[in-house]
Amino acid sequence: FGMATTKTSVQALGTPDKEGFLTKQGGKIKTWKRRWFVLKGDTIYYFKTQKDTEQTGEIKLLSTSACNPEPAQSKKGKYRFSVGTPNRIYQMFCDTEKGMQQWVDKISKAIDNISNGGSNGSSPAPESSPVKQPTPREEP
Repeated sequence: FGMATTKTSVQALGTPDKEGFLTKQGGKIKTWKRRWFVLKGDTIYYFKTQKDTEQTGEIKLLSTSACNPEPAQSKKGKYRFSVGTPNRIYQMFCDTEKGMQQWVDKISKAIDNISNGGSNGSSPAPESSPVKQPTPREEP
């Protein structure tokens, strides 16, 4: 992956669309680890801590991605949801139901933005800004 060479820090991301602690299941080893997640535009970055200078990983959202609440499999990960990408389905859980709903909502909105052709969720495309049309004069 040539893209993974530029590691970003929590600070470098600036104001995220959503951030907070989530517990994520590992890919190869199915252990659950608490990570600091930052959603920014079409990418979910995750870090070991809030102060990390290098991301542990990232989930690139695509228009085909899906984010869904998942049934709880144990008391531990009650408020679970998944983020699906072509390569992998990421499983994670939140400490509260409200938090989980917010994450699902924000990530789903980010996916919608990608589907609607918005390359970046945070800056609206110029054509979407309302242009004041001169009122057509249709005098009888």
